[in-house]
Amino acid sequence: MLRNLPIAITVAIIAASFGWLGLRHIPIEHTAAARLVLERQVGLTGSPKAQRTSEEVQHIQSVIHALTAEIGGSDSVETYTLDVQTSRDKPTYLYVTATKPAAQESVALVQTLSKRGVEISDTLQAKQMAAALSRLQDRLNDSQIKLSHAQDALATHRSNAPTSQLDTLRVQAALARAALRTHETQTAQESPALTKLTADLAAARSLYSDIHPKVRLIRARIEQAQRTAATNAPTPKPTQPMMQRVLDLDAQIAGQVQYAAVTRQLEQAFDAASFASTVAHNALSTAQSKHVADRIRLKVVEDANLIGRGEDSMRDILHGVILLAALAAAGVVLVLRIKFDARLRRPSDLHRTLGLVPFATLPDLGPSLS
Repeated sequence: MLRNLPIAITVAIIAASFGWLGLRHIPIEHTAAARLVLERQVGLTGSPKAQRTSEEVQHIQSVIHALTAEIGGSDSVETYTLDVQTSRDKPTYLYVTATKPAAQESVALVQTLSKRGVEISDTLQAKQMAAALSRLQDRLNDSQIKLSHAQDALATHRSNAPTSQLDTLRVQAALARAALRTHETQTAQESPALTKLTADLAAARSLYSDIHPKVRLIRARIEQAQRTAATNAPTPKPTQPMMQRVLDLDAQIAGQVQYAAVTRQLEQAFDAASFASTVAHNALSTAQSKHVADRIRLKVVEDANLIGRGEDSMRDILHGVILLAALAAAGVVLVLRIKFDARLRRPSDLHRTLGLVPFATLPDLGPSLS
């Protein structure tokens, strides 16, 4: 064993040298990881945080696909992993891990992936919210346009309001009609004889036909009495101005009534447009509050940190492994060399080789016998 010990030491030194040389050319990779949680605002108001829906799962899958498509062009897929871990009783987590030769590079990549994941999640939620609220916003815009038109029409109509009051016009029209009836009554007064002839004509018509001589005679007497009354009667005052006054007042009253009807219609249209605008605004506000309350968001709960052992400890461990491997190789070489050595060293070797049982053996005294 002592004779073969230098060979074993040489083998150990060579193996250790090759191991350390290979360690220098094979860099140690560093792995960093971060954890993001998928949460909803409703979890803060009493709902269980671990309650998962298909919408949440689809959202996180969309985030992963978008992030892979964006980062995959500059970094190989093998350098980072996006792992989703979820269960019924726990929130949904997105684990981001990256492996790089340098520790700073792996941490920077994980930080970039985490930040972009949060940004993509917010962008997707904003797009979904905008798409859902677009119809309500269009409805609100239409109702506001209708409300503006109704308000302008009502303001224009009220600017052309008549100056006279409807009650005053009705009183004036009643007085004008009374005056006209009084004037017509005074003008159309008949004499007693003409009144008696008119009554006789009515009685004769009830008994005879219009061509009866008695009826014709009474008619002739009535015409004669009317001519006589027209000749002797004073010239009546003209009724045309009074009639025109009544017509003018009636036209103004009709205009007032129409103005009031149009005003009511415009006010009803304005109230309907205002109510529709209020309903649309409330619906939009409610939808916005609901979307904000139900918004899905990714949140970083564990920042990017290195996982596993540090570089110094890993190198120390590898150095120890190389040293143990070198010693093991030296031990193996030593055992093999001793095992396959064919020289005689003990009496048992002589018996095994020659088949003789030696009586005694002489030690090798070396130069003392010379």
